[in-house]
Amino acid sequence: MLIGIDKANTKKLEELTGESSIFPLDQALGIDKIPFKMTPRMVLTVAKEGVRAKSYREAAITLEERFDNEFSADLVRNVTDHVGRIVWADDLKQAREAEEWLSSHKVDRRKRSHDPEDIIVIGTDGAYVDTREESWKETKIGLCYNLKDMYTWNCANGDIGRRITKKDLVAYIGKSEDFKYHFLALGLRNDIYTHHQIISITDGAPWIARMIEDLFPGSVHIVDLYHVKEKIGKFGKLHVRGRHKREEWIAKVNELVEAGDIESALKLIEPYCAANNKDDDTNLYAYIKKRKDKMRYNEYKAKGYPVGSGAQESANKYGMQDRMTLQGQRWLKERGQGVLACKCRYESNRWDTVEHLVFEEYGTPIAVIKVVLQ
Repeated sequence: MLIGIDKANTKKLEELTGESSIFPLDQALGIDKIPFKMTPRMVLTVAKEGVRAKSYREAAITLEERFDNEFSADLVRNVTDHVGRIVWADDLKQAREAEEWLSSHKVDRRKRSHDPEDIIVIGTDGAYVDTREESWKETKIGLCYNLKDMYTWNCANGDIGRRITKKDLVAYIGKSEDFKYHFLALGLRNDIYTHHQIISITDGAPWIARMIEDLFPGSVHIVDLYHVKEKIGKFGKLHVRGRHKREEWIAKVNELVEAGDIESALKLIEPYCAANNKDDDTNLYAYIKKRKDKMRYNEYKAKGYPVGSGAQESANKYGMQDRMTLQGQRWLKERGQGVLACKCRYESNRWDTVEHLVFEEYGTPIAVIKVVLQ
């Protein structure tokens, strides 16, 4: 620490630096303005472990083993919150830019790819996180990927395995009308309007349908086939009498729906058109009739389109639930949002953008020490 040897020198130091004491080595390393007295690289390392691990305590243990130094769960939490605020501020900036773009945009269709296999998929779903302010609060998770980045293989049981090798995520704790612009920003940074075809696979929720139609007109909106089958199964067990008849009815309706013969499926459901599912109060007849134009599964399969939202369900799990819905976890909304913002970038292999933001925040891309020998 550099301090004045007397009052006069202390005053001179304050005039030069604005401080009564300075740390020259900290300045040389670029950490004098950074909280926690860590280099930017160490701040990023701690924050990454804070979002990657299942808890701050687990992250602290991993860091202690890696660096042979003491880390506390509170330190990891504070560092992660610090980086989370920086990343979330950038997410908000992108959302504002997307909102401005939407009010004045004009899509240049000449830039759209002519490659019929250049298909981009974008979708969203809701999951709940326990917040201290409002108890359980719905979190929206957006996912975007290109079908060319979907790796498939044949499983031993005859099923087809699928894994996305490149993806992009965004998450928001709050209302759908605010999430809308984060969702658009997700699409814009993936050049969504330049692809040959846009596909969105959802559970058929009205708020998602409205958002897709508003942001991506002309896209193919598909209602998840397996979500529909689940509703059919629950409905049949509740309202079709007789075990044999029930099983036949469920199997037949599922078969017709999967084949894209929605009108024939509706005829089988029509005798029960006044009945609702008890768990979510869904009227199956009205649900399918309203969404039948999004259930042309035979056409979708023939074009090689996916008809299930398994990728979206997985994104909910690894993008949010694995980190934020474990036993005993409750989140301040602001802190939780910062962790989610970092987690999405980590899971999207976009941690380099977090590094850029932190280095930019403190104006220290690298630690440079200049030594002058007289």
